Amino acid sequence: MARQSTRPKLVLTPEEVRLLEQRRQSRTAAWREVQRAQVLWLYYTGSNIATIMKTVKMTRKSVSKWIEKALTMGVSAGLKDTPHGSKPVLTENAKAWVVHLACSKPKDWGYAAGVIAAGSSSPC
Repeated sequence: MARQSTRPKLVLTPEEVRLLEQRRQSRTAAWREVQRAQVLWLYYTGSNIATIMKTVKMTRKSVSKWIEKALTMGVSAGLKDTPHGSKPVLTENAKAWVVHLACSKPKDWGYAAGVIAAGSSSPC
């Protein structure tokens, strides 16, 4: 016999219920969001983790992750990926070098000729 879950129940507002129903039945939403909406819907309706895993064909770790995220951050945040990684850093010197390169003639760099795209705007 399976032990009783220690996780709290997922409490949803009527708007959140409509959002989950809409997302889990959507044919145009991203597949990840549809899958996550299905996970949250099944958890909301009282299914255990093992049943959810088999239904949506996800690992226990993934199912638990999305349930915990929804419990802590809310349903709409639980459907989305959180951004991760660091923002790219482009220094002022690097920007100046790119502008300098774009404004120089190809012959200055050993190329025979340059091609300018029609309708392009030049920072030079």
